[in-house]
Amino acid sequence: MDPKRFGTFKKFEANLTLIDSAHPACAKQFTPDGKYYADYSSTVTHGDPFGILSVTLDLYAPQGAPDHSCCTTDLFSKQGTCNLLHKPVKLTVDGTGPYCCPKGATEKEPCPKTLESPSEVVAAEMQGGKLAPSAAPCCKTCAPPLLKYYSVDVANGFCGEACMDPKRFGTFKKFEANLTLIDSAHPACAKQFTPDGKYYADYSSTVTHGDPFGILSVTLDLYAPQGAPDHSCCTTDLFSKQGTCNLLHKPVKLTVDGTGPYCCPKGATEKEPCPKTLESPSEVVAAEMQGGKLAPSAAPCCKTCAPPLL
Repeated sequence: MDPKRFGTFKKFEANLTLIDSAHPACAKQFTPDGKYYADYSSTVTHGDPFGILSVTLDLYAPQGAPDHSCCTTDLFSKQGTCNLLHKPVKLTVDGTGPYCCPKGATEKEPCPKTLESPSEVVAAEMQGGKLAPSAAPCCKTCAPPLLKYYSVDVANGFCGEACMDPKRFGTFKKFEANLTLIDSAHPACAKQFTPDGKYYADYSSTVTHGDPFGILSVTLDLYAPQGAPDHSCCTTDLFSKQGTCNLLHKPVKLTVDGTGPYCCPKGATEKEPCPKTLESPSEVVAAEMQGGKLAPSAAPCCKTCAPPLL
């Protein structure tokens, strides 16, 4: 993080602390029950959706903690919240939480290997649970009563596929106009055309979209245009104005296989939207602080920081 922006981020994250000899990194920070936050979990970007005030960070879990990705943090600490989320078991994991977890969950196994009924499958899929790791698709097949739907998002360059309870289709359709049932007349993403005639055939990632409480959210597989170059350092230009790209410190506006437009770092081209070498420290700051991913999410981004970052 650029130390000049520490004060701004500190307002939103009270625990934000400079790592030094008196304040060691996560691997030496204690959990409530005396373990360390030593197990790398994932690399994520937190902040506003436009990347103006956002930061990419590595997340570390308590050492040896059981998988609890199907659970949702109970922000209100009330049992009613867990019931509302259809995750009735409230528990802690290595002293962290509390979490709302599916029926059958225990502290040793917060995510039961087998959900007990179709309604629990619906709850897990529709309300933020991850039934498969993000490195592999969640939705190649759908367990009844779920059906598979797709939606093409040209601006962001993806086609998404999700397993969804058909009873809730109307609700999600209000928020995602392109949401469509996959059938013989409406094929899956692999047969949907990009604006320049390719297919959305390359699996990219599995993500959960929706509200932060998991009440109205869905887990979906994202597919990119076949053979599209990496553009994870770019930000979708939702306002289609050059001023937006300048504000994001990503001055190059371009499209990728007809999708976009995107705001990309200086030196970007349509063939290489993310230049292998950013030209100055300020561009490193821009990429780190405003949504750029300098390392794949499967590996830590922040083991070391390039000056002027700390």
